[in-house]
Amino acid sequence: MTTHTLLFTIFIATVYQVRVRTGNLHGGGTSAQVYLTLVGDASESGEFIFSNSKGRVFAKDREAVFKVEAAGLGKLTKIRLRHDNSGPSPDWYPRDVTVSEIGNSDERVYYFPCNQWLAATTDGSGRLVREFTAAPLRQRNVRPEDIPVSAYADGTAQMTQQSPPFKRSEDGSLTMLGTNIDIANF
Repeated sequence: MTTHTLLFTIFIATVYQVRVRTGNLHGGGTSAQVYLTLVGDASESGEFIFSNSKGRVFAKDREAVFKVEAAGLGKLTKIRLRHDNSGPSPDWYPRDVTVSEIGNSDERVYYFPCNQWLAATTDGSGRLVREFTAAPLRQRNVRPEDIPVSAYADGTAQMTQQSPPFKRSEDGSLTMLGTNIDIANF
């Protein structure tokens, strides 16, 4: 009689907060649907689709925030961004992407500077898909008085180099910076 042993690996999904900032170059926003793949040292996620209703989510000089889940990726090493070249103004200039692990003890934050066009061109030299490698958070342009969303949400409000949409005023209250922040699906 032959005995077979089945081994199962159970991966617990990690929740990620994804912040995508579009550059402020002329024509930098896109009307296209945007897709993201997270690539880790152990595996890569499937492709996440970020809806771009009427081209407003990835408009010039805007920030969009999403929540996604993936299992078994390990430490993130790069991301893959693409768009489907749809709509009247599909070219896109992503400035950077910040991915934060949420809800686990590590809560790692990954920063991916982009600063390259995702655009089709008539001569075929354009690219609709690009990969971006993780860089140190200190490379992100963050003002020291900025406070991350996580600090606003849990009330701790400590200075970090994470997401900068809130500022602490002299009276201790938090103020949202600018009017160009979209917080969707989070």
